[in-house]
Amino acid sequence: MLISATISLATMITLLPPSPQPAPLAQDVGSGEAPAILPKETVNPVHEWLDKIEAKSKETQSVSGKVKYTYNQTLQGDIQYRFGRMIYTAGPPAKFAVQFDRRVVGRKLKEEERWYIFDGVWLVEKLVDKKQFFKWQVVPPNQAGNANPLALGRGPFVVPLNLKKDQILERFYVSIAEADAEKDPKNSVHLALIPKKDQRINFTKLDIWYDRDSLTLLKAVTMDESQTESTFELMEPAFNKPVDEKLLDVTEPKEEGWEVQITPWEEKK
Repeated sequence: MLISATISLATMITLLPPSPQPAPLAQDVGSGEAPAILPKETVNPVHEWLDKIEAKSKETQSVSGKVKYTYNQTLQGDIQYRFGRMIYTAGPPAKFAVQFDRRVVGRKLKEEERWYIFDGVWLVEKLVDKKQFFKWQVVPPNQAGNANPLALGRGPFVVPLNLKKDQILERFYVSIAEADAEKDPKNSVHLALIPKKDQRINFTKLDIWYDRDSLTLLKAVTMDESQTESTFELMEPAFNKPVDEKLLDVTEPKEEGWEVQITPWEEKK
């Protein structure tokens, strides 16, 4: 299962070639080394973009749209695509639901419904075609208001819709990648993030693209130690529209024939 593997590592998403190495220290942030001193009148572009994106995220109460998820095991030459939709509400607590209803392997298209839902406390993976329902309490009791399952490295997908500059710089080395007209989405800024060594994150690099004008998230790509690339793309997004709360329901199925597994919160020793 895609999601259960990431939960077991205590960090969680995730097609493109590796992005360029971080920019020189004058633009690189959080490297732990003394950066080159910038003139007072010089604006650090990393800080500038993170400030803009964070300000935009504070205005976002809900997001809905079409999604495309690509899972590419590069060493085995195995690539799969999933298509569906997502909704996200900022909360607090932040909540989301991602529904995939089609999977493509090679040239074969298969209808296959799967849900990933978070209600502020519980994270659910629901495999409708297999009648399997897995539910984990991923937030400690009485801490739901502080949870953000889509924060970088902590949810089933890296979908940075509620980006916070300080948290990013605390956990990652950040640089602005050189523009690539052939591979980048049109009119986008490309942020390249490398996890710091003391962070429990199960990917080795992360690339995020935002629209330069609207600051809308366009794509997030991760690569792990096994050279597996995972891509989450948000298409035709709608912001601050009413959300059907029924889609965020994590109640287990009551019908017969379902395999149900529920895992309450456990304090780590």
